[in-house]
Amino acid sequence: MPPPGSDPSSAAAPKSSFPEQIDEIPVGLIEDDLLEADLCNDVVNSLHRVYKHYKKIVLRSRLKSSILAIKAEGLQEVHALKQELAEKDAVIADLKRQLAAAQAGGSSGVTQEELVQSQRERNQALRDCAELRQAYADLEEYKKTIEKQLDGADKKLAENMVTIQKFNRHKERKDKEIDDLEEVARIVIDMVQCNENGL
Repeated sequence: MPPPGSDPSSAAAPKSSFPEQIDEIPVGLIEDDLLEADLCNDVVNSLHRVYKHYKKIVLRSRLKSSILAIKAEGLQEVHALKQELAEKDAVIADLKRQLAAAQAGGSSGVTQEELVQSQRERNQALRDCAELRQAYADLEEYKKTIEKQLDGADKKLAENMVTIQKFNRHKERKDKEIDDLEEVARIVIDMVQCNENGL
């Protein structure tokens, strides 16, 4: 007999799917394997792994941003070095012309002291150019290394995203199973209470 004030149609709905007597409740609803400790621990561990992957992605994204910033700065330095190299080459060419004119004859107006000073400046300019060329070569090598690291980081990021999507789908399935179980449990409890009130 349904409790006073209840809708007869709603009280009759679960009778076709669920037993009316408490001793007819399936054991699986009481000792539910979906709530076993091992299974629940697996779900919790999956969430921990998802969280760890998320932290790794954040760290890698920050690293990637830092690498890109360094790369941009390095490329600017390369441009400045190229310009300085061109200026030094122009200085060397001018000094060579002056030396050639001085060595061609004494009527050039270049004194011995000026000749020595020009030679020193030329040698210093050559050393500066050599250092700049080496710095440029180092920057080019560094650029290649950074590009490889970025490529590897992109691939790893894609792999991590796939893994996280798998974990999320697994979690959604488990959440739905738990929601379904809770709904069944509520229906069974309502049935038991109805039976107790009717006794």
